[in-house]
Amino acid sequence: DASMPVLRCLVMSIARNITLCAGENTYRTIKGNTLHVRANWAIEGSSETGYRLILSLMDITSRKEAEQVLENLASGGGEEGREDLYPVLVRSVRDVSNADCVCVGRIMEDSTAIEMLSIYGNMTYLPTRCSFIDSTPFADCIESGKAKTFRNLRQNYPEFDFLNTVPVASMHIVPLKNGHGSVIGVLAVISRQQKYAFVRHFKIIEVFASRAAVEMQRQIAEDALRLSEEAYRTIFNTAPASVVEYEMSNVWKWLDALKEEQKDNLFDHLRDNPETVFEGLLKFVPTRINDETMHIARAKSKQHLLDNYSRLFRQDFFETGIKTFM
Repeated sequence: DASMPVLRCLVMSIARNITLCAGENTYRTIKGNTLHVRANWAIEGSSETGYRLILSLMDITSRKEAEQVLENLASGGGEEGREDLYPVLVRSVRDVSNADCVCVGRIMEDSTAIEMLSIYGNMTYLPTRCSFIDSTPFADCIESGKAKTFRNLRQNYPEFDFLNTVPVASMHIVPLKNGHGSVIGVLAVISRQQKYAFVRHFKIIEVFASRAAVEMQRQIAEDALRLSEEAYRTIFNTAPASVVEYEMSNVWKWLDALKEEQKDNLFDHLRDNPETVFEGLLKFVPTRINDETMHIARAKSKQHLLDNYSRLFRQDFFETGIKTFM
């Protein structure tokens, strides 16, 4: 299928005195399958001595399929469909590698076990939680921080709880790392065959593992943010003092313009113009008010307090306003 386009490119390269070339193309085979091919060639010699051609053709179909999946994931980014990302990744790895099963797991907070977030293949009865306190392939991979292929599992890891329910013979495990290089999870490719040739698909598996690691980092950050927000909200609402959150962007814009206008005498200007101070104070937009503030202000509701917030600024706020702006 690829002979004529490649030959055409070679002839044009020779005519243009190009000595090193590479190209990729997509073809349909006789059976109707899609075939992605990369051709690399080097041309030596001259018109007097003749040309010598060094040519290699590589089937890059699996790589292209992986790139397409990642491109679809990227273009479909956003909040919608994020929960389905792990199933897409593990299904793609299994389709490329022809393994029996692929799973993605996240190290739990107590660092004693891995929680399986997604499992795809004909071993869906794999345990969703795997301990790795003792010697297991997961523990060895996490400790080394490198992708490893494990064989003779029953002989080398007799206490491995995966083997109690699943006829696993070999595994290829890739550690998922965060931006600091710490292992946060694993991607495991599992086979019933003892000598399964994972090596043919290492690069493709690593591509998907990298994408899974990015997604896992995002989830961990969101979980931490949610817990922090919940803790902050609890402290905020139950604090025995008035606490108010403000939106400050309008204050900064107003103050920058005032500083540019007044140059070196901003303090004197604020002291001599109380109306300017109160103009700036009114640019503090309250976005969140705690219960104690409601009690002190004797407000009927938070919305009632927000609507009448400017009435809380008394004359004795004048000095505080000047200090705040300076």
